[in-house]
Amino acid sequence: MQGQPVGMLRLTGDDATALPIIHHPDVRRMLLSMRAATEAMRALTYLAAAAIDKSRNAGEEKARFRRSAGPIC
Repeated sequence: MQGQPVGMLRLTGDDATALPIIHHPDVRRMLLSMRAATEAMRALTYLAAAAIDKSRNAGEEKARFRRSAGPIC
């Protein structure tokens, strides 16, 4: 398979069919690697966004807690 031009005919069965590009092992490996990297970057982006949201609301949460707790004697 390796080194054959894309669309080369497969002659292994009764009928000769052209191989779709996804069936080439190197292309499949590359696409799966890209997919994994994209999902990891998306997860990192969500994590960063959650941290930013939490930091922006941290002051409000502390003030709300202080008002609700009241004075401690």
